[in-house]
Amino acid sequence: MLAIRTTNVVQGAHYVPVSRLLIAAATALATALSIPASLLAQEVSVRSEVRSYNITALQELPPAPATAHHNCTSPAPISPAARTVTALGWQVVHESDLAPFHAVTFVGQSNSGSAGMCAYGESNVAIYRGDKLEALIWAAFEEEIPIIMAVPIEDRLLRLYAADYVNYPVADLVFAENDTLVLRELPQTDRYCSGKVPLPVGWGKSLKAELSALNAAGWSARSAEKGKLAPVECSGSGAGYCVYMFDHEGAELKLTTYGGEAQANGPAIADYEVTCSPL
Repeated sequence: MLAIRTTNVVQGAHYVPVSRLLIAAATALATALSIPASLLAQEVSVRSEVRSYNITALQELPPAPATAHHNCTSPAPISPAARTVTALGWQVVHESDLAPFHAVTFVGQSNSGSAGMCAYGESNVAIYRGDKLEALIWAAFEEEIPIIMAVPIEDRLLRLYAADYVNYPVADLVFAENDTLVLRELPQTDRYCSGKVPLPVGWGKSLKAELSALNAAGWSARSAEKGKLAPVECSGSGAGYCVYMFDHEGAELKLTTYGGEAQANGPAIADYEVTCSPL
């Protein structure tokens, strides 16, 4: 069976995010406890360079709203931070690390769908340092697709993924100079293996259209049938995921596509995974 992340895929409609209400509730909580609102933002500076998603310094996470409901199962919370989020009535759907921070992705609503898929809503990413909440990432506009996970890339950034029919990245979170957490736009060319291996990226674009860029960057396809690029593995159902393998001096690339040959431009790129060769 093809091992591709599908457990957090959103299918169909998504829900209006409540992050603005969450931020307001946190401020109100600080007021009720006679804590100046300015204390909600201490130590860590935050900045978003991405129009569609915000990051806000925050020290107190309020309880989930009364409308919260969770009809999908998710992994048991691992970290103390995730257990804190769960205890407040939110559903934790993903955890990851960007030292010295721990990211907890959580939702206010989840509804089960067909083929084991889930529709998530009211999603946020809480950034903790130890057991201390530092910041919250949330969608700037109601129509944005929910963030469902934050995946570490070589211990240098967290790549935030949203999901509608397939998972796809929407922004990068980096820990920059001066103790600043920065949300950045996705790069056109990523670099791996201590910056030595370039990877042109084209999430959502057709594999056929991106092949020339991959070849120009030094990547060569590992598998072919009758001179044509061929996948090494396919899921055979659902979104039609397939995996193609490429090699580069010092690295290998696992490239996942969706949609299959039935699409007008062939399969589209869903994700990249680079493994560096040991020195």
